[in-house]
Amino acid sequence: LHSVVEGNVASMRLHLKGCTLTGNINVADVVVIDKHSKVYGNISAREVICAGEVEGYLTAGEAATLEPTACVYGDVDAGNINIAHGAVFRGNICVIRES
Repeated sequence: LHSVVEGNVASMRLHLKGCTLTGNINVADVVVIDKHSKVYGNISAREVICAGEVEGYLTAGEAATLEPTACVYGDVDAGNINIAHGAVFRGNICVIRES
């Protein structure tokens, strides 16, 4: 079963499973995007773990992890960035530090 969601999402945590989301995500803690999910929009969270597809900007205050099945098309700003072998990434990277 594949869900389709249109609109912005704001929550404490978010785990997308088999979902296509068109809209921005603003999460206080962790966003997990499984390999069967796609996000068309910007993501902002403390930590982002992506195994699916993202078209948009990704901002993770602490860490961003792109799993081997991830496809990310957009800039990534994060405190720490891990791109696994096999992941597809097209964009700019900026490592940010909290003062």
